[in-house]
Amino acid sequence: MWSLCNALFAASFLTAPNPAPVDDGCLAQAKLPAAAAAAVPPRLATPAEVVDALQRSYEGVRDYTATFTQEMTNTAAGETTRSQGTIYFKKPGKMRWDYRTPEAKALISDGTTLWIWEPAFKQYAAQPISQSSAPLALRFLMGQGKLSDDFTAEVKAVKEGSVALELTPKSAASGVDKLRFVITTADWKVQEAVLYDPLGNRNRLVFSGAKWNSNLPDAGFVFAPPAGAREIKAPGR
Repeated sequence: MWSLCNALFAASFLTAPNPAPVDDGCLAQAKLPAAAAAAVPPRLATPAEVVDALQRSYEGVRDYTATFTQEMTNTAAGETTRSQGTIYFKKPGKMRWDYRTPEAKALISDGTTLWIWEPAFKQYAAQPISQSSAPLALRFLMGQGKLSDDFTAEVKAVKEGSVALELTPKSAASGVDKLRFVITTADWKVQEAVLYDPLGNRNRLVFSGAKWNSNLPDAGFVFAPPAGAREIKAPGR
């Protein structure tokens, strides 16, 4: 089983047969509330304005789903692994990552507990979400915390239709060296996220087909171990 602390959106998870499935039929596209869109500053002058625009756009989102591609690079080994799947977020604090390739795995959180499920081995691990490396990078997507409280921001690149924002954690104990977002300025949503750990390893995610405010059911964010599943103790437990 891979490390529970291995990066921002973690390495490979998914799909548990027992958790109640998320119905793709209910994922109809919803527009960002007008109030949130109007709050986005029309021009960029400072990193603080970019952070504020990004934070405000997600404050108007109750739930979110998208397909993703992921590239995880181990610098020391010179190896890159690639994965694809679907991600779901729901406020407050719920998330689910369903990996389809190269193998089915799952990461599921109800906002309190983080479960990782590997159906090929019929094994899972659980730990408090507060002990994982995910919260710092993901809290604002999950409707918790503010980017400006956790990170120091720097604008790295501005192109037509997008801006790159580099975020450095204020806490050295975060396990994150830096986080880079590529943001589309049409809707102020994260199109690409890259996390670097202190060893220089890189976790890159590119999102597509995003949908917002689809009334995702809470049942899709709970994991019930299937009969015969074996629990692997998470580090520190």
